[in-house]
Amino acid sequence: MSRACPVAAFFAPRLSYFDGKAMSAEKKRRRFRLPQFSGPDLTGKKVILIGPASTVTEELENVDLSEFDVVARMNNSINTPITYRGAPYHFHNMYFRNQQRNSATSLAGRLDRESAELCGTETVVFLLMRWREILRLMRKIVGIWRMGIPVEIYVLGPGYIRRVAREIRPHKPTLGFIALHYLLESDLDRLNVAGFTFFTTKYIDNYNDRVEKDDDAMAWATRNRKHNPKAERVAFRRLYEKAAGEGKDIVLGAGVRRALYGSDQ
Repeated sequence: MSRACPVAAFFAPRLSYFDGKAMSAEKKRRRFRLPQFSGPDLTGKKVILIGPASTVTEELENVDLSEFDVVARMNNSINTPITYRGAPYHFHNMYFRNQQRNSATSLAGRLDRESAELCGTETVVFLLMRWREILRLMRKIVGIWRMGIPVEIYVLGPGYIRRVAREIRPHKPTLGFIALHYLLESDLDRLNVAGFTFFTTKYIDNYNDRVEKDDDAMAWATRNRKHNPKAERVAFRRLYEKAAGEGKDIVLGAGVRRALYGSDQ
């Protein structure tokens, strides 16, 4: 009958203690991920950015979303699935988010552990328009830590936002335009864009109940005179044509193309 080694017996509980401490430290590292003040590196990735326009269902009919490394959506998408091939589709592993409050009643929706797990969200990209908003941003990040949401956090800061805003000066860029701009600049393998009509159509159902029909969309976007969707449409068309001319693989949904190449007036 074999006997246990006394040396091993002595060290076993001590080693398990240190193993436990190491595991605890690893859990904390995953939970308390410091934000990176830059955008995520998407080099060589296949990415699709899905906006909230009502045209998105039509645009995705012949698109295989499983082909993409990154499915990106924005704001209230965290609580609002699209309809894809006849069924609700929640998944997006990248999530662009503005500084509106984190609440189910907010137009930006509520990011919590349950919604992040349902959507498969792995990366959150916040916008920081002005440095004076840093405390508001940090409260959101601490909230993510406290809820134990295991996501990588990136921040597109004021310098980047100002550079994007030059394209539509003197207006403030929308979250959608900033996301489009960032992805156009990234060194992707391919970029698909769907669900962006620059407020010429309404949103998908339940995304924003204040926009019930197509005519409401532009009035909503320009209600406080901060944003100019027409200027963004012209600017994005210019940026898209430049990127495509440089050989980038960019595929626009039918609704996006209709919005881009309509009247500039």
